[in-house]
Amino acid sequence: MHKYLRAIGFSKIKTRQQFDYVYKDMIHNPDHTSLASTGLGSSTIQYDKNCGKCVGLSIIGESDLTNDINFEHFFPVVRPMQYMRKDECRIEKHCYNESYDGIIEDIGMSVVFYVTNIADYNRYKWYQKQESVQGVFLSALSNEGKVLLPLAQSPESAHSYEKDLEENYKLLEKAKKGDQNAADDLVLKSAMDKTNAELRALSEDVFTIVKSSLIPYGIECEDYELVGTIMEVIVDKNSYTDEEIYILLIQANEFLINVAINKQDLVGIPMKGRRFRGIIWLQGYLNVGMHE
Repeated sequence: MHKYLRAIGFSKIKTRQQFDYVYKDMIHNPDHTSLASTGLGSSTIQYDKNCGKCVGLSIIGESDLTNDINFEHFFPVVRPMQYMRKDECRIEKHCYNESYDGIIEDIGMSVVFYVTNIADYNRYKWYQKQESVQGVFLSALSNEGKVLLPLAQSPESAHSYEKDLEENYKLLEKAKKGDQNAADDLVLKSAMDKTNAELRALSEDVFTIVKSSLIPYGIECEDYELVGTIMEVIVDKNSYTDEEIYILLIQANEFLINVAINKQDLVGIPMKGRRFRGIIWLQGYLNVGMHE
């Protein structure tokens, strides 16, 4: 069973047998279907099933010339919102099934996410004959999280922080285009920020210093430890189980991420302006044609 099913309201489901009624409903009554050719006589098919206003399930299969469908795997998803990053994303296929990771080159690191609209991407790749995509809507699932108080900042400090982020982003764009001076400036700024944070951490709690962060966590490429500011809070409900789910719009550095977490797994009361800290599975809906 997928470990992030509980994030969208299936906390009591532990075995495939318990999930069987939902699985059959996904196959027989999908809310949306996407089909894409992957070669002569074969196609990728993706069924999407809503479990709430913002969350759902996707199942991936392969269809042949006889229209028989072999279903391969399924995963929980958070629906894309209106906040799109316009970065160029490099796409890499997994070796074990019909699934993909997207990669965004960020300041000092590569951010990896699990591609959710797999059939749409296969159709795009089939027609466009290219691997990269311009633009992605980021979301995430979490099974554990805490609400932190806002970072104490003066208006001047907050403005300086936003200005510094904007400057870093501009340097990154120049570095991607081959500007070596911009790349050197990024490395120097990163080293100075790290040194300042380490010095302050000797006498202060780390979460009074770090406003936001996105750090790789564990052995899975798409798992991260996230700290960010809560910009919006929505309460959703799983239509199968009636479990309530928080959908949190989180700003971490220059990223905007919609995070779904089961209400029972979040410690504290989420409010705009407070911070979220948790382990997330990062997803991305590629900008290759939105659902109709």
